[in-house]
Amino acid sequence: MIKRKLGEQWAEKAEDGKMHMYKAINGGCDECCHYCDGLYLCVVNGNMCPVLDTIFGMKDLGILNKDGCLPSSWGEYPEIIDFGDGSYVEVNCLLRKDSKILKAEYAYGDTRQEAIDNWNRKA
Repeated sequence: MIKRKLGEQWAEKAEDGKMHMYKAINGGCDECCHYCDGLYLCVVNGNMCPVLDTIFGMKDLGILNKDGCLPSSWGEYPEIIDFGDGSYVEVNCLLRKDSKILKAEYAYGDTRQEAIDNWNRKA
């Protein structure tokens, strides 16, 4: 069993067969675990609670896409742009209407994985 820390995020396959991202949050295990035969069991995967013996709870941040990214605040998945010049990698999601940008969310990193991690941390 892996112990988690407040604010920590991790990905694992949920009962729906898809990869989800979870976050250890303030609060107890009442909402994300059930008590059975003296153990707190995670409702996500049935294993022992990953945040047991803490004051933390667990929040499902959403389903990850094939790139490992969470959706934007309006539910669309971002695009990853690697400029190829070694300067930085951008993860962005734009909400457009009639070729106007209504909303935009961005994250950056020196590498593709760093940019994805920064995108997912904003959740």
